[in-house]
Formats: sequence, C-alpha cells, structure tokens
Amino acid sequence: ISASPADHYRFDHWSGSGSGSYSGSNNPASITMNGPITETAYFVAIVYVTFDVSGMGTDASGTVLTVDGSTYTRADLPKTFTWDSGSSHSYSWSSPVSAGTGKRYVYDDPDPQSDTINPTSDTTITANYKTQYYLTVQSAHGVPSPSSGWFDAGTSITASVNSPVYDGDTRYVCTGWTGTGSVPTSGTGTSVTFTINAPSSITWIWKTQHKLTIQAGSGGTTNPAPGSYWHDEGSIVSVQAIPDTGYHLDYWTLDGSNVGSTNPYPVTMNSPHTLKAYFAINTYTLTVQAYKSGSSTPVSGVTVKIDGDSYTTDSNGRVSKVVTHGTHTVEIVTPYIPYDGAKYLFTEWWDGSTSNPRSFSVTSDKTVTAYMKLQYRLSMQVSPSAGGSTTPSVGDHWYDEGSTVTISASPSASYRFDKWQGSGSGSYSGTNNPASVTMNGPITQTAYFVEVATVTFQVSGMSSDASGTVLTVDGNSYTYANLPVSFTWDVGSSHSYEWTNIVSAGSGKRYKWTSCTGLSTSRSGTITVPSGGGSITATYKTQYELKISINPSEGGSTSPSPGSHWYDSGSSVSVTATANDGYAFDYWSLDGATHTENPITVDMDSPHSLTAYFEDLYTVTVYVKDVELVPFVNAEVTLDSQTKHTDNNGKVVFSVTAGTYTLTVPSTLESAPFLKWTDGETNPSRTITVSGDATYHARYKGILKFVDLKAGWYKVGFGWETQRVHFAQGYVKSVRGDNPVSGASVTVTFHIKVGGSWETMTASDVTDGSGFFKCQD
Repeated sequence: ISASPADHYRFDHWSGSGSGSYSGSNNPASITMNGPITETAYFVAIVYVTFDVSGMGTDASGTVLTVDGSTYTRADLPKTFTWDSGSSHSYSWSSPVSAGTGKRYVYDDPDPQSDTINPTSDTTITANYKTQYYLTVQSAHGVPSPSSGWFDAGTSITASVNSPVYDGDTRYVCTGWTGTGSVPTSGTGTSVTFTINAPSSITWIWKTQHKLTIQAGSGGTTNPAPGSYWHDEGSIVSVQAIPDTGYHLDYWTLDGSNVGSTNPYPVTMNSPHTLKAYFAINTYTLTVQAYKSGSSTPVSGVTVKIDGDSYTTDSNGRVSKVVTHGTHTVEIVTPYIPYDGAKYLFTEWWDGSTSNPRSFSVTSDKTVTAYMKLQYRLSMQVSPSAGGSTTPSVGDHWYDEGSTVTISASPSASYRFDKWQGSGSGSYSGTNNPASVTMNGPITQTAYFVEVATVTFQVSGMSSDASGTVLTVDGNSYTYANLPVSFTWDVGSSHSYEWTNIVSAGSGKRYKWTSCTGLSTSRSGTITVPSGGGSITATYKTQYELKISINPSEGGSTSPSPGSHWYDSGSSVSVTATANDGYAFDYWSLDGATHTENPITVDMDSPHSLTAYFEDLYTVTVYVKDVELVPFVNAEVTLDSQTKHTDNNGKVVFSVTAGTYTLTVPSTLESAPFLKWTDGETNPSRTITVSGDATYHARYKGILKFVDLKAGWYKVGFGWETQRVHFAQGYVKSVRGDNPVSGASVTVTFHIKVGGSWETMTASDVTDGSGFFKCQD
C-alpha cells in the first residue's frame, strides 16, 4: 500500500487493523491478507518558508542566517524550509557580515533582525543589507575630520584637517594629502571631497615652520618690514636695514646678542629667532637770532624754545644748540617785555613765514632769523567806574611804536562825558571827544564822567482836549501835547516845577489836579535830582459842568442852587426842585429832554444844562353831603392821581395846576346812592377843567325811616250805612339827620280778608311839615 499526499500536505503514518495489517510510517508498506484489514493513511498540512537576502554580494563570508540553530552562508541562500503549518521556528540575520578587508554588509531592513514565527501559509522573508567601506585616516598633527571609520557606500565625504597647528613659535602647516581607494591619489590644501565606493585611506602631509621676529629701533626700518614672519625649517632669510634720512645702521642683535653691522644679515631658520636693527642719528648746529623788525638790530633777552627747551638770546640776539638730523621746533616766546609798558612781539621769519612756533628741517648746520616789533601799552581808565566806557575799552591795549590811536568816551545811560586826563609821551588832556594820542611810550588815559539822571514828568487822567499850560518846569511852560517830557540833569541839581490846578478841556469840561506820585507828591515845588532819576506823575480827574436854572424865576428854588456847578466824571448828582407858594413843580428840561421825576438824578458823563419849570397852583374844593346837607365824613374823593378824604364838614381841598382832571366820588355812601352834582352833572365821576379856583358839591339821596307807624280801622256812619275805614299813619324822618320830611308821598297797601277771601287796596298821603301822614280807605 502507498499514500500520495495532496498539495501542501505530507504523509504522516499508517494505522491498520485486522490480521496482517500495518501501522507505521513506511510508505509504501505491505500487508498480509490474513483476514479483513482496514488501513488509514494520515496526512499533515505543510507550508513553505523561503529565506533570501538583498543588497549582499557573493563576497560575503561567514554565517549570514541562523534558523532553528542551524547556520547558513551567502552561498546557501535563498533557502526554503518545509514546515508543518503552525509550527514554531526561530531565525536571526547576522550583521555586520564581512566581505573582505575594508568592506562589509550591514542589516538595513525595517523588519526585525531576529524573530520567532508560526507560519500557516507559504511566505518569503527577504533581508535587506547595505554595503559599507572602511576609511583609514592618518595625520601627524591637528585633528582630522572625519576620523577612521565605516561609511555607507555612495556617501559623499568631505575630509579636512585644521592647519596650521601651533607649538609656541614653531608651527606645522598641512601641505596636502595622499589617498587610496575612493580618495584621490594626492592633492594640496586642507580638505578634499569624494564618494566612497571602496575601502579607502587618506594621509595628511605636514611641513615645519619657525617664526622670525624682525624689529627696528628708532631712526629706520627693515626689509622685510618689522613684524613676525614664518619660514620653513632650514631656510635662510636675508634681512636688510634701511636707515631714515639722517640716520645710519649701528648694529644688529640676534636673539639678544650683538651680531655686528652686516647689511643685509642672513638668518638660518633652524629654530625661532628675533632679529633687531639699531640706528644712530646724525647731529648739527642750529642757530636762532632775534632782530628788531625792519633792521639788523639784535634784541637781547628774548626767550627762544628749541624742541621745548628754553634759551635766552645774547647781546647779539643769538642762541645756538646742537641738534640731531631731522625736524626741530623753534618758538620765539612772545610777548617779550623789556620793561613795564613796553613789549616785543614776533612778527615774521626772515623768509616771510609768520608761523610761531615753527618746525625746521635740519640736515646740516642751520641759522634762522626772527623779526620782532616794539609796542607800547595804552591804559584806558574811567572815573567813576560806572560812568561809561571808552574806545579802546577800559583796560590795557598795545600799539606799535609811533602809531596814532583815536580814543573816544561813551557815557553810560546815567552819565555824560566831562574830560580826558592823560599821562605819558604822546598822551592827551582836554575835552575833545574823540581825541588822538601818539604811542611814543606807555600812556595812561582817564575819561571823566558826571552822573546824570532823567526826570520824567507825565500826566494821568488827561486827554488831548486839554488846552493851555499843564506843567511849568524851571519857568518853561508845557502843554498836554508836550507830555510826557523828560529832562536829563546832573545828579544833585535842583529844579522847580508846578502843575496847573485846573486845566480847561473846552466848553463844560475841565481837568482838576488830584495828586502826584514819584519824586514828589506836591502839585508844585523844587526837586533835587537823585541818582537814578525818577518821575513825577500828576493825576487829574475829569469834571463836567452842570448849569442849573429856574423858569419862571419866582416859581421856586433848586438844590443845588441855580448856577454853574462842576462834578467829577462818572458821579451822579441829585437835584431837587421846591415850588414857592402858589406854584407847583411842572417838569425838568435836561439838555432839551423833558423829565417829570423830582428829585432828578443827573449822571455826569458830559456837560449838562438843567432847567426846573414851575406853574401856577389852583384850589379845587369839593363838598360831599346828602340832600339834607348833612356832610359825609371820611368820604374818599379822587382828583386824577390825588386821593383825599372829607373832613367833618364833608370837605376836601386839592391844589392843582391848570388843566383837565377827572373828579370822582363814590357811587354810594353809607347806603345812600349818589344823586347829582349841584351844577347838574349826574355822574359821580366827571371831567373838570381847572383854570382857576373852583368848588364842587356832590349830593346823595336821603334815606328815610317810618316813626310811630300805626295801622287799624274804625267805623263811620250809623245803622245800615256804617262802613269800616282802614288806615295807616305815622311820621317820615331822615335816617342820617332824624329830621321830619315834609312833602314825602307815602302809599300804603292794605290786605283785607272779606268773607273767606283776601282783597287788596291802597291809600296815599303826603307828609306835612312835621312829617306826619295818614293813609286811609
């Protein structure tokens, strides 16, 4: 019997039953049919797992892969394993893998380098490797970059080394490199860039240098110029000394030792060296001589500075000094003062130059000449010190011998020039200003001043309409147009003045002196001019005229009285008019305008004319009585705006001027209605015209009363002719006078009940002399 596994299966074993059967793993196998037999073939599922590598050449050596503890080389790959599905297996990839000298392969895959797997399907595991090469770096000095190491194939590498490398005054300089593999064979410089694709090496090449320090003392230089220089070990350097003009090489020192004056000097660079050149300067005689300007007259005693050192000219005006070759500074110290008030000033050198101090180039013995001029001092003074100034100004001034100088004096604001006082040859004394002096020697000029002061007279409160003399000073008159006026007088002098008390300003206006301020408070007097001067200010006030008059003159009086009166501007004047007997004040006329108030207030802001007008006064008498001529006491009577009350006689009296008025009495008094005026007017308020004294009578009705009033009836006749007579009787009297009233008509109305009804009838009578009446029917 044999078993054939299907794809991805493997035969595992037989299991048999029955006589002659077989159980085991042989395939094929044999059975003996000794009886019925059952044979079962058992199979197991399998998978195929392949291990392969990428990026690795056949030059790889040694173990590349380990699977379940077994190792495999590059030549074994790819390697496929047949495993039962789901079985567990371990594997590990080697890294790095050598590929000979200077080359290797390094695992470069994102999957794990080692792992345990349980595959259930076919799979391939491929390991990716990258190639690396070794770079060998060698350098005797410095710090090379990079150092020796492995680099990925195809990497661009820039190799460099720091240079120079110092060791004190010796240094090492890289001159280039040699290379193998991917490094260029050779080159210069301290860096090289290459792509590594093979085992490679780079060796940096160095040379040794020593420092030569060259120095030069004053007076020259060297070639090469002083400084520090690097030279290759074993080289010979030639150094030349170059003296400045006027100098020469004295000697050399090498590392501090005198090595002579060979020029140029050879230096063998077997170690660091210092070479210094020393120079010496040439010397000459420099002579300086000082002469008076425009002559060959020597000036002795002059201080001359040569290079800062001071010397004094001898009787020949000369100074000599030994100097070195080169530029030297000569200064003529100026001014040179031979005696007080005189001095010499440097003017120029013999060649016209005016520079002082001045530098001279001395390349041999040399003589230079300086010219000096003589000046004298002009001392300007003033007295007193605050009195003024002078030209030239106060102080010392110097002028050339024999020159003419114009002097002038300018007094200060509070002074005047008086005179000059001079001393010295060529000076001036006198009153000329300006004046001239000749500088034949030292001169002192003093300008004398006298203090003056300004006194100003000014006025306040006055305008240009002021006329005539306002101020008199020292007998001279000044009008308003002249003010303010200022006088410049010597301090201490005396002067008289007077301000006019009253100054006219045209019709109805004037100015009146009120006070003075400043140097004096008096209106007039004498002042002594003080130092610093001052002012006198007169203050005036404006006044206006008020002309008061009366019309007619006998009509009354005014307060203030009629006439001309002056009042301060801005003031108010109250004027009262008082009428004489028989007159009444009528009105005011103020500058033609009518005013009725009394008193009147006049604002004095300009001239004014005021007239009080009076008129004749008349008496209006009014009587108020009833028809019985019984007077009404305290009855109110009005005449226009005047209201009065009657006296015990029922009388009031009004005093009025001629004119038309309204006369009014009450329409009712004590319940008595107004009746009429005795002249026939029936209105209690009437218009009257007054042209003289007048009397008016107002009448009111009488109020009546019944006295002893009786009523009744009596019978008349006999028998069946008897009648009942009804009557009413009594007396009628006035209420206010209780007097019988005769002639009064009385009517009586009777209300009589006849049977069961009422009847009305009337009866009349007229009172007799006693006021009695009797009405009957």
